[in-house]
Amino acid sequence: MSEMVFCRGCAKEIHITARACPGCGAPQAGTGNGKSKIAAGLLAILLGGLGVHRFYLGKWWGVFYLLFCWTGLPALISLIEGIVFLCTSDQNWDAKYNKGVPSNNSGAAVVIAIVVSLFGLVFIVGILAAIAIPAYQDYTIKAKVANAMGSANQVAMSVGNYIVDNKAIPANITDAGFSGTLPAAISEITVDQQNATLTVSVRTNAYDEKTFMLVPAQDEQKNLTWRCKPGSMQAKYLPRNCRDSGN
Repeated sequence: MSEMVFCRGCAKEIHITARACPGCGAPQAGTGNGKSKIAAGLLAILLGGLGVHRFYLGKWWGVFYLLFCWTGLPALISLIEGIVFLCTSDQNWDAKYNKGVPSNNSGAAVVIAIVVSLFGLVFIVGILAAIAIPAYQDYTIKAKVANAMGSANQVAMSVGNYIVDNKAIPANITDAGFSGTLPAAISEITVDQQNATLTVSVRTNAYDEKTFMLVPAQDEQKNLTWRCKPGSMQAKYLPRNCRDSGN
C-alpha cells in the first residue's frame, strides 16, 4: 500500500501518517477503522479483568485475562494498561496499533466502548449479587441459629433441673425457672408435655420462622442430657451435631 495519500482540503499529496496538511493545514481525520485509544482505555479500565480491551485490539491472548479473572490480577493489570493507553500520544498509539494510520479517537468507537462497558458492568454486578446475596443470607441465618442455640441450651438446663427436682414436666419455660431474656431471633420456646421436648422457633427473616428441637435423653450414668434435632430448619444452618435427624 502506498504511504502517500491526498489531502482532504487541497488534494495535495501528503504522507499517510500526517495529521494535518503541511500545505493548507487541513486536519486529516482517521478513516474510523482504526483502534481508538479512548475506547481501548475505557474497556481496559472497566472490563479489562475479562480481557475485553485485548480482544478489541485484536490480541488473542486476551483469553488469559478471562481464564484468570477470578484471581483479580488481570483487573489490576488492565487498570494500569488502561491508564497507559489514555496517556499514550496519538502518534505512538497509531504507530503501534493502527500501522501508523491516524485514527479517530471520538465517535462511534468510544460510544460503543462505553455502552459495552456499562452492560458488562451490569452483567458482572448481577453475577456477583447472585452469588453474594444468598451467601450473606445464609451467614445471617447461621448466626441467628447459633445465638438461638446458646439460649436454648440455657433453657434446657432450667427445664432439666425442674424435671429432676419435681419429677414432672413444666408447663412452660417460665414455670421451669428460666428468667433470662431470649434473643430477638427466637420467637418462642415451647415444652412438649408428653416428652419434655423443647421446640425452638427462630425468625430466619421478617416473614418466616423455622424450628429445631432439643430432645431429653439419658447418658450412661443416667444423667439427663439434651440432643438436638432439626425441625423445619434446614440442616445446613444447624451445628453438625444437630444435622442428623436420627439424633
